[in-house]
Amino acid sequence: MQGQQLENFVSADDMEKAKAVWAQDIQREATQDPKYANWVREFGIYEDNSGVLRCRGRLQNAKLTFGQIHPVLLPANHPYTSLVVVRCHGIVGHNGVKETLTEVRSQHWIVRGRQVVRRLINQCTTCKRHEGPSYSTPEAQPLPQFRTTVDFPFTYTGVDFAGPLYVKDGNETRKAPNGKTFKAAAKSLEGLFTVEEVASRLADHGVRWTFNLEKAPWWGGFFERTLRCVKRCLKKILHLSKVTYEELLTTLLEIEAILNSRPLSYVSSEDMEEPLTPSHLIYGRRVLSCPMIDPDDVDLATVQRDDVLRRLVHIKQLTDHFWTRWQAEYLLELRNAHRKPKSASRGAEVGVGDIVVIHEDGVARGLWNLARVEKLLPSKDGQVRGAVVKHTTKGGRVTCLRRPLQRLYPVELGEHRESNTPDDVTSADSVVPAPVTQPSVPEPRASRAAATRANSLRQQLILQGRV
Repeated sequence: MQGQQLENFVSADDMEKAKAVWAQDIQREATQDPKYANWVREFGIYEDNSGVLRCRGRLQNAKLTFGQIHPVLLPANHPYTSLVVVRCHGIVGHNGVKETLTEVRSQHWIVRGRQVVRRLINQCTTCKRHEGPSYSTPEAQPLPQFRTTVDFPFTYTGVDFAGPLYVKDGNETRKAPNGKTFKAAAKSLEGLFTVEEVASRLADHGVRWTFNLEKAPWWGGFFERTLRCVKRCLKKILHLSKVTYEELLTTLLEIEAILNSRPLSYVSSEDMEEPLTPSHLIYGRRVLSCPMIDPDDVDLATVQRDDVLRRLVHIKQLTDHFWTRWQAEYLLELRNAHRKPKSASRGAEVGVGDIVVIHEDGVARGLWNLARVEKLLPSKDGQVRGAVVKHTTKGGRVTCLRRPLQRLYPVELGEHRESNTPDDVTSADSVVPAPVTQPSVPEPRASRAAATRANSLRQQLILQGRV
């Protein structure tokens, strides 16, 4: 029995002979490359006693191993070369390009080796899961019309929940509802909108509700930023104080006045006019500024029609002055905030079937859940900015989540990435195109079909946590 095991045992000498045979077969193809003559002159290529092509160089007197002094020549685009790089990448603990390339060059010399190593590391699923970037996103859309045109206050409003907030009720402390209440309220609203009387009233007033994508606060950036300012003021004003509901309401009203008195544009020491604030649109001045006229000095009984008309004209002039300053000082200055960064790295393009990890706040990246992209979510301009992903919870329940692309980090791209067409993009307003006759394509080779099945099986094992 032991003798039979020794007969099947592969020794180190057998491995070296096998490597020599593989190298000879690979290099036989490399010699047919048009650039081979340049390689011979550049690397000093010669054939050793085993028939393997090696690089000569000028390190013969260095205290290095034979493989380091005379590395085996490998072409850049051969599968065997990829296997060598992947093995060396695992030996160095999935470190970067420099470490992997150093390990590769201890035995082999790859033409354009740094490019090959960088490309294969970018495809490493382990590295992408722990360090890879999120999906690339389309360029930002133009600002919505209601943010760049003149309109009445509160024509468009944004609503969000913040919390939890604690209030004192006698000797007890109650906690106000937090963001989860918003989802419950959203479900109640959806049911309420189906009531005929409510739906009719909303339609008469032109009221429409639009919910932003989950975990994407930048989709409502201007009011999310205002909410952040409210939270900051609350933390600094209240800190750990316990207040009653009336005291909390008073504090929020004071914060409202503070935020409505904030400057909308850059404040310079050379500006003679009062800084432009949101309250100018309603009151014509900052809320926190003292009024110039004492209301007690005005006798309403003596007010004449001409006085009211003059006051109306004055208010109209103030409003027009506000919009003129708003366009000059605020709107045109937004271009500075919208400048693109000089060097922005772009990740992979999202596609149905991709394996991703879902970003979770407060959780180490190695513990993020794996998921599969099931559907793409386009925005109004037709660009994909979100996706529906399916993952399995710890309890074994399969759920679907809607997430923006910035919260999804690709681990493995789908096997049919090149065939992703607009048909993969679904939307409530999308129209199904008429079927188009496609030209016939040849049947895939048996090896390609086997590779496709193996890739699909590997993705299933990744989702089940076995890999």
